[in-house]
Amino acid sequence: MAALTELFADDAAWHMPGGGSLSGTKQGRMRSSFFGELMTRSEGSLVVVTPDDVVGGDSH
Repeated sequence: MAALTELFADDAAWHMPGGGSLSGTKQGRMRSSFFGELMTRSEGSLVVVTPDDVVGGDSH
């Protein structure tokens, strides 16, 4: 999980669309909790793949 945390800038946000229990915008430590919950629900089978290019800006 530490390696995953290093992929995000401190001010990065993760948005999960929808109306489910994991939906919403996660920032800061909430991102770690979110991915921890995904790992729990997947029974440890969650695999995170990073794209070659990540684009972000003021509106993303």
